[in-house]
Amino acid sequence: MKRVASLLCAVAIAARVVAAAAQTPTRADGKSASQSAKEIRGATPYLEIKNEPPARLIEAVHSH
Repeated sequence: MKRVASLLCAVAIAARVVAAAAQTPTRADGKSASQSAKEIRGATPYLEIKNEPPARLIEAVHSH
């Protein structure tokens, strides 16, 4: 009985993988039709700050 249940689970997982792969859109040249976030949402609304120093990590000191 456990073997049958395991086999059914494996078949269900394989079917989901095949279904997900079939739903992935492709272009005529065979490449994936996925878009970048910039293509979907546009350019970032935040401006780049030129000559900004890199971020620093500050270690917090806890007193007990």
